[in-house]
Amino acid sequence: MSLLSAPLYAKSRRHNGSQLVRRQMAFLRASDLERQRDEFLSLLSHELLTPLTSILGWAQVASHDVGDPALLARALESIARNALRQKALLVSLLDLAYYRGSRLVLDPEHTQLWRQMKLRLPSLPPCRDVQLSLFDDV
Repeated sequence: MSLLSAPLYAKSRRHNGSQLVRRQMAFLRASDLERQRDEFLSLLSHELLTPLTSILGWAQVASHDVGDPALLARALESIARNALRQKALLVSLLDLAYYRGSRLVLDPEHTQLWRQMKLRLPSLPPCRDVQLSLFDDV
């Protein structure tokens, strides 16, 4: 290598080094995103499977000639409760997909939170052991 080409070589190595760092950072970000996705899917699977297992178990109990009206009522109530739980999870997933699809348009605006709270406070049901004071000068 000649003395004239040495600065170019050093600049080239520096450029290749920064490219390597960028590639490594991109790889780490992708690995972290993949890990987060896997954790989310694992949690989602568990949350969807839990009510479904209960629904199937109680449906099996209800499908047999139970002869006990209280047990049948308990089975049907549990099926309905877990079906609603699963529906809520799926609605949340659909909302998440909707938000991620960038179809949601937010129109942020400044508001005086205390004024909004004072307007809505009288419509809230009374609560024991809760004290809330709103200041007009805030």
